Amino acid sequence: MGHTASIAGDYLVTRLIMEKAGALVAETFDDFNDLAAMACSFADLKIKNGNTFFLSNAGFEAAGMADGVSGIVTADMSPELAAEMAGTLKEFKLDSIVDAKNPLDITPMANDGAIGGIVKSALSSDEFSGAVVSMVPLTPAMNTLPKGGSWPDDMEKSFLKEAAEAARAARKPLLFCVAAGTIYEPYCAWAQELGLPVFRSSDRAIKVYRQYLEYVFGELN
Repeated sequence: MGHTASIAGDYLVTRLIMEKAGALVAETFDDFNDLAAMACSFADLKIKNGNTFFLSNAGFEAAGMADGVSGIVTADMSPELAAEMAGTLKEFKLDSIVDAKNPLDITPMANDGAIGGIVKSALSSDEFSGAVVSMVPLTPAMNTLPKGGSWPDDMEKSFLKEAAEAARAARKPLLFCVAAGTIYEPYCAWAQELGLPVFRSSDRAIKVYRQYLEYVFGELN
């Protein structure tokens, strides 16, 4: 009886009892780790709704995020806010290839200034309660590697620091995704130091975020 598994009972009954008592139940160890990281990052935030801004610099990621929008997670955006973002795209000479929409594929030609400007517009708007930003860092337009070595990057010039500050100021969740290999581990680690939960795929981030929101709003109701 002293062994953890020796007193295991019916899973469905146990889950229902735990959920009724107010617990957020994870299906897998990976879910547990991701939900715990999200709860630690967002516990003090007051999320109003599930309307979320989605941004990537890759069409594959942007399409995948669009597929993940369902249920409590929505991706609505007003024409007025789209016009504001279009101004940022024009400023960085991206308006001829990018339309302001949600999810937004800002393309690999976007630099940190363009990405940061769009993210700050989204986080400062009352329309969105949070944002998911997914970067494929294999582009010379962005600073995604530490300063030094055989590359011209200076990671501290990335949009990440200002984006994290904007999320804290707005008291809104900002999820960061990095779809790349181990050379970009310092990029992920720095985002975590800035207080952002980091995922290695956007579809995973949206799945866990939806589960977290369903729990939060279930508790509020």
